[in-house]
Amino acid sequence: LFVGPFSIQTSDIARLALIIYLASYLDRKRDAIKNFTEGFLPPVFVIGLVVALIVIQPDFSTAAVMALLGFTMLYIGGARFPHLLATATTSLLVMVPVMLLKPYRIKRILSYFRPDSVSAEDLYQIKQSLISIGNGGLFGLGLGNSLGKDLFLPTPHTDFIFAIIGEETGFIGAMLVITLFLFIFQRGIKIAKDCTDPFGVLLAIGIVFSFVSYAFINAAVVTSLLPTTGLPMPFISYGGSGLVINMVSMGILLNISQSKRSIARPPWRQRQYD
Repeated sequence: LFVGPFSIQTSDIARLALIIYLASYLDRKRDAIKNFTEGFLPPVFVIGLVVALIVIQPDFSTAAVMALLGFTMLYIGGARFPHLLATATTSLLVMVPVMLLKPYRIKRILSYFRPDSVSAEDLYQIKQSLISIGNGGLFGLGLGNSLGKDLFLPTPHTDFIFAIIGEETGFIGAMLVITLFLFIFQRGIKIAKDCTDPFGVLLAIGIVFSFVSYAFINAAVVTSLLPTTGLPMPFISYGGSGLVINMVSMGILLNISQSKRSIARPPWRQRQYD
């Protein structure tokens, strides 16, 4: 979406909005969520609508992660597993044909499962990504010394930023980035466990799952563990609207943590103006 001289990635806004909506709905309807028609179908309809709008953009990989995020929150919120399984199966029956409608998506799948059946041009990006990571070795070439980002690797500042991190900082730097996201996940789960408000619990889980899923899928794509997608790495990939939404999400997560500490603080430690 272009607003004057600025462009806004609406899927980032939709991701946070969906997390807040599901956390609020599951908090209000936690007694009815096990009922298929009255409690389970309404949020599934909203998830399907958001996913459909993102697919139209088109951004299939983001839509798939949004669907996964939504089903994860429904499961945490108490939805019955048979309902989730039936809905997920139906969703796959719809999304797989939609995925195959675009030729470039078919090429991405074939380049992953049958690389010998596609052209060298279709394999160029992932090969350059692996070469960049391999060039980094254990300690890397040094910050700013990447060869791939200047000459060979397409989109090194967005979807394949992790390859440049591996080239410039090596295996040590790449593992440090992964460890930081694992630390965010661990702290987010702890915040959710310590929270006494069901809305805060679900909101924290949704936010931290969003961070980790984007980060690990991006790293898996760059290292050829998954087919190529267009998912950025949170806080690292270039993109103003994505960074703003991620910072807002982190602020909400910290607010949930701070609220819990404020409630748990002993009265004798409170200031007079509290």
